[in-house]
Amino acid sequence: MGSIIKNILAVVAGVIFGSIVNMGIIMIMGSIIPPPSDTNVTTKEGGIYLIAIPPYPIWFTVLDLAAAYNLMSYWGGRHINNSYKKVPYFEV
Repeated sequence: MGSIIKNILAVVAGVIFGSIVNMGIIMIMGSIIPPPSDTNVTTKEGGIYLIAIPPYPIWFTVLDLAAAYNLMSYWGGRHINNSYKKVPYFEV
């Protein structure tokens, strides 16, 4: 099999497996850490509620949502780019 086909199959398998694991974590999370009693976490408004209601300063929320996610994606991208150079069967 060619390296392109192997890479495509690896990505598809990773997406499928990752989706299954993610859904499993989401399904059991409510029993491990229950949400607040008056929230509906099955809608997008439940997520907005959990960000807006706690008494955090607005700068903390903005810093958390913007900087933390951007830094993680930046570091993840750098890690992936560096790991491709070490693995001989990936062509970059």
